[in-house]
Amino acid sequence: MFVAKYDADGQNVDWDYGVDGVVNVPRPAGYTNIKLVDAALQVDGKLVGVAIAYNGAAPANAMVIRLNTDGTLDTTFNGTGTLIYSYSTNNSINEQDLPSAVATTPDGKILIAASSDFSQTTAVVWNATITKLNANGSFDATFNNYAAGRSTLHTGDGKDVVLAPDGTIYGVGRDGSTSYVVKILANGKRDTTFGSSGRLATNFGDATTRLQAGAIQSDNKLVVSGYRASKAFLARFNTSGANPLDLTFGSGVGYQMYDSPVPEDVLYDVAITPTGEIVGTGYGSNVNNIPTRDVLTLRTDGAGTLDTTVGVNGFATYNAASDSDYASKISLQQDGKFLLSTVTTVAAVPQCTAVRLLP
Repeated sequence: MFVAKYDADGQNVDWDYGVDGVVNVPRPAGYTNIKLVDAALQVDGKLVGVAIAYNGAAPANAMVIRLNTDGTLDTTFNGTGTLIYSYSTNNSINEQDLPSAVATTPDGKILIAASSDFSQTTAVVWNATITKLNANGSFDATFNNYAAGRSTLHTGDGKDVVLAPDGTIYGVGRDGSTSYVVKILANGKRDTTFGSSGRLATNFGDATTRLQAGAIQSDNKLVVSGYRASKAFLARFNTSGANPLDLTFGSGVGYQMYDSPVPEDVLYDVAITPTGEIVGTGYGSNVNNIPTRDVLTLRTDGAGTLDTTVGVNGFATYNAASDSDYASKISLQQDGKFLLSTVTTVAAVPQCTAVRLLP
C-alpha cells in the first residue's frame, strides 16, 4: 500500500514527504495483500487511511493507518501507526471485515464504515458496521451499540459514514435491492426520531436504486448519491421524521435523477460546496459495456436542479483514452475546483489517477 503527496499543480511529488514523495506501508505479518479504500485528513494534518488486509483466501480484516505530516507512521496510534481489527469473535473461521469509508472528528477520533461478517461460522452473513476509534487507536467505549467502539446498522453492506456538524453520524448502505440510511447518536445508539427506530429502509419506489455515498449540508441535512434505472441519482433527508425525505429537494419527492447523453450514469460520491451546491461524480457509459466508461461529474443547486453551465449541458466527462475510467471519490478545494480520485484501466491493468476540474 502506498501514499503519494503532490504539489498543488500535480506536476511533482513533495520530496519531503516519505521517501521522495511516496510512503510505502508494509504488509503486516501473516497478510498477503493490502488494498487501500479511503483516506481522510485530521485537523492537525495527519492522514488516516483504511484498507482491507487479506490473508490469501482466508480472513480479510479491516486495517487502519495514520501518517504524520512528513509521511512517517504515527506511533502514537496503537504504538505502531497501524491497527487491524475484526468484528468476529472466532478467529478460526473465514472472518471478513471490509471497510469502505473513513471520516475524522474535530477531536481526532476516527469513524469507519465497513461490511462485517457476523455469522461466526463458515457461512458469511454481512452486516453494515460503524467503528469509532480514539485518537490513540483504542476503541471508543462511549460509542457502543454492539461492543466498545462498535455499532451495527443493518444486514447487508456498509457504504459510507458521514459526520454531521451537530456531532451525529449517518451510515449509508444497502441490502440487496433495499437501501438504508441510519442516524446514530454520539454514543453509538440509533436516533429514534429518524425513520423507524433510527433507520430508514427504502428503494425509493424502484428496486434498481442503489445508494453509494453521502455528504452533510451546513444545516445537518444529509445528501446521498447513487443510481437508479441507469440514471445518476441524488436524494436529501431531513434530520428527523418517520419519513425524513426532504420534499423540497428534486421534483417534490425528495430525490432527483439525472440522465446524460450516454445510456448509463452512476454517482459513486457526492460533496457539498460552501455555498450549498451539490457535486456528484462517478461514470457514464453504454449499459453493461465497461470499456466505454468515462468519468462523469455534475453539479446542482440546493434544490437539486442541474447546473447546465458545467461541462456540456450539465455533464462534465473525462476520458483518459483508456479501456475504462471512473471516479470513486471527490474532494472540493477551497478555490472551488473539483479534485477526483479515479481509476483508469489500460489493457486490463488498473491505474490510480487524479483529475482536477475547474469550477
